[in-house]
Amino acid sequence: MALSVLAALGGFVVAVIVILNLHILVGLEDGYAASPADVFAWSVLLGVVDIALLVAGPVLGIVAGSRFRSRGADRTP
Repeated sequence: MALSVLAALGGFVVAVIVILNLHILVGLEDGYAASPADVFAWSVLLGVVDIALLVAGPVLGIVAGSRFRSRGADRTP
């Protein structure tokens, strides 16, 4: 359970970093300091991508954590 929470939190942090860099890359005026309202005002598609990344990050973190845990269980005698 604790590993799943830690993996989800790690995935969320990675997703936030990717989103902030994406904002800078596409040329959003305020860059990393843009609020969600600013993002949706600039581009609805970018806002939808942000939401998708925020959902996918923790999910992928949990998947990676479960694979890591299952590989460790296979090696245990």
